[in-house]
Order: sequence, then structure tokens, then C-alpha cells
Amino acid sequence: MARIKNSMFKQLSGTLGDIIFYSRSGRIYARRRPQYIRDAKTPLQQQQRMRMRDVIAFYKVIKNSPLLPIWQQMGQEQGMSGMNLFIKMNIAAFAGEGRVTDYGKLHFSCGRLPQGDRFQACWKASESVIEVSWENKSILPLRRLSDRFMAVVVFENNELRFFTPPEGNYQRKDCHARIVVQESHLSPYKIYCFFAANNSKAYSGDVCCLLKK
Repeated sequence: MARIKNSMFKQLSGTLGDIIFYSRSGRIYARRRPQYIRDAKTPLQQQQRMRMRDVIAFYKVIKNSPLLPIWQQMGQEQGMSGMNLFIKMNIAAFAGEGRVTDYGKLHFSCGRLPQGDRFQACWKASESVIEVSWENKSILPLRRLSDRFMAVVVFENNELRFFTPPEGNYQRKDCHARIVVQESHLSPYKIYCFFAANNSKAYSGDVCCLLKK
């Protein structure tokens, strides 16, 4: 961008070849017109479009779940929409194949609260129960011990279920949670664990655990 000092350009605006003239704060500036490539279709660009399509479709699932406030809250804190934050944090989990291709790069929660330590999860098929345990090795303010445990479970057919126990059911201080899986003929194989403040105004990032059997 170049600033025009000559007074003969004071009333000038518009374009001249590849140069655009414009006024800002009473001054005239000139810059080169950007060069656009219309509808570029390289393999990489096509893949990125398909990845974007997939992650937006996945966000629509989140939008209709109890997890939406997490992304809205954190998006607001970071100066962006909840959808844009979700895309930023999750697009790497997609390869443009119409499904999640890397669950290790998927996130259902994000935030400034501390995560738990050493999460472990076990699937007890005979009882249709997931037993989750964690430790509080990190030094925490006393109020953090009452944070509520939350989870998302992924089943063998990639079905998702959201578990948001009522306030007080399982807290960070308990270091243990028991999730009853009802009406499912499929076995769960991953669980994403995180915490929410009691006022639901702050959350932790999630930790993904492979379920032991």
C-alpha cells in the first residue's frame, strides 16, 4: 500500500489498471488489485473443501446437543463464533471422506479449567456400565473440586452419546464416575472425559480414553 501525497489526487477514487485508489481518514491511498483464481480445483483445495463440509456437518450434531454452550462460551471468550472455534479445533480429525477419520484429533470440549490426571475407563459388558477413574495430581483451588464430570461416548458404529449427569452426581473430587449405557446392542470403545464448573460458565478440555474390557 502506498500513500499519495500529491494534492492533485485529493478527489481521486476508483481504479487505474491494476491499481486501486481509495480514501481513508481524509487521505488517498493506492494499492495493487489482488489477483483472484476463480474456482481453483487442485486436489488439495478439493480435499480442504470436503473436510470443511464434513466438520460443519458434524458441528450441526453438536449444535443440537448439550455441548453447544461449551463452544458458544469459549468462542465468545476468544472473539469468534462457537462454530468457527469448533472448526478450528476439529477440522484435522476429518479427511474429506464424509466421516471422522482420526478420533484422536477430535474434541467435544475446550476451555480454561484444568483437566483431570490419569484417566482410565473400563467397559463392563455384563452390567452395561462404563467405569471411569481419574486422579487429581495437579494442585487445584478448592472450588475446582466441585466441578461436574461430563462425557461423550463413541460406540463401535461411530454412534455418539452425550452423558451430562445432573449437578452433584459426579464431581472432580470423587475421582470416579459410573455411566450406565442403556438400550444399546453395541459396545462403546472410546470415551471423552471433561469437567464443567457448577455455573456452566467454564469447562475443561477433553481427554480421550480407549475403553478397556
